[in-house]
Amino acid sequence: MDANSLMPFLGGIAVGFIFAAIIFSVTRKKGDDGAARPDSVQLLGSLQEKGRLIDFLMEEIKDYDDSQIGAAVRNIHQDCQKLLKEYFPLKQVVDAKEDSEFVVNEGFDPSKIKLTGNVGSKPPFKGIVRHSGWMVSEVKMPVRPSNIDKNVVAPAEVEIS
Repeated sequence: MDANSLMPFLGGIAVGFIFAAIIFSVTRKKGDDGAARPDSVQLLGSLQEKGRLIDFLMEEIKDYDDSQIGAAVRNIHQDCQKLLKEYFPLKQVVDAKEDSEFVVNEGFDPSKIKLTGNVGSKPPFKGIVRHSGWMVSEVKMPVRPSNIDKNVVAPAEVEIS
């Protein structure tokens, strides 16, 4: 098996991990008691409704070949990306291209800039941008009706004949 034949599978894994990270960051807070937060469940529901992401992540994929997984991932990626852009417009944390030189001055916000490598004791730090970071510029999630069960990610579907 060569590297090219693994690409669809690795793409599927990457999509899953990316959205799992998003879901985890939205659903858990320090000191959280583990109770479902309505906005977290709503995000899961939206990812399911628009991109069928939950179905994909809950499906056992070991019996599918890489081309089948790759085809599924392309659609899931497209639909979930559209949702992400619509509900959570993103912008870069730092206005710098990856692999460009960057100076981190004194008073920087460590929640916005993660220093790696040979970090000295005091700023300014001069380094190379390895990732420009992402931050939400606005949250546009639609308001969820108050009369529905807040724990339902996606309702069961029953076709009546």
